Amino acid sequence: MADNVGTPPLLKENNELLESATKTQQRMTMAKGLFLLTGVAGAAMLFGFTTTLAMTKKRSPTMFNKGFLPVASSEMPESGAALGLRALGWGTLFSVSGVGFLTVVFCKVFSIQSKV
Repeated sequence: MADNVGTPPLLKENNELLESATKTQQRMTMAKGLFLLTGVAGAAMLFGFTTTLAMTKKRSPTMFNKGFLPVASSEMPESGAALGLRALGWGTLFSVSGVGFLTVVFCKVFSIQSKV
């Protein structure tokens, strides 16, 4: 309170309003960036999945239709859905660990430290 002795009350209120507006603006910018990146990643994932699905159906439509059956047969030892889920799991593991590894290496090489 001793440092605000010479500050007029109106100026003090304006400074507080500016600080709160700046914090709100920073939060909004962060939220907009988060929504943008989430939207782009979701659209890319959806595009990749539908493209792969369409390409698979075009190459072998009979096996594609048989792949939706949940029961394994002598022709197909594993259903297409089970194979797809297994591939999705391994792909997710490899992509997350690969990006994490590259991020750590990049940060170590360029001596980047987080300020969060």
